[in-house]
Amino acid sequence: MQRRILLLVISGYRTISYEAAFAISGFPPIDIFIVHNRDFKIASKTCIANNQDVCLSVFKIPHPSEGSPINLVGYYKNIEDKFPVVCFTDGSKINSKVGLVLVVFQDHQFRMKGECSVFQAELLCITQAVNCIRTNENLSSNFLICSDSLSSLYALNCNSSSNRLIVKTQTNLSFPRAEVYKPSLLFEVI
Repeated sequence: MQRRILLLVISGYRTISYEAAFAISGFPPIDIFIVHNRDFKIASKTCIANNQDVCLSVFKIPHPSEGSPINLVGYYKNIEDKFPVVCFTDGSKINSKVGLVLVVFQDHQFRMKGECSVFQAELLCITQAVNCIRTNENLSSNFLICSDSLSSLYALNCNSSSNRLIVKTQTNLSFPRAEVYKPSLLFEVI
């Protein structure tokens, strides 16, 4: 049944093989599609509690004009002296174990599920750093976050992202406190 439909889609002859019809059409076999769809639904239900990537619906994404741009600055000698608060972040994955750490005068360590990517760890680490600085009244509103993940920093500059962590971090960066809120994100080129 599915092969006949694929033959109509690709305008193929009935002598073409089952596998070739799928390869040419670009459609996966229905049994694989059902299993993948089921696994995706299960993962998307459980990933909110596990801090994994989720795409938000269009209605939950803030308008790009509501966010404020972040400053991406390159590393240069003694840049840390120009900011009252400096936060160092890093995320890594070793032997299918994913973790992240941030340091702001006090250490914070978090553990993530092994299925997470290094990008997710780096992004969550920046999110946790922003939350830590934002919620601590003793820390200044002018701060520097040092990260070696240029992909995470570019993702945070993207206003059209539907990734939950990116949107959450952008929202937290756009809520100013009493003083002028000037976040700067640093990347180091090695």
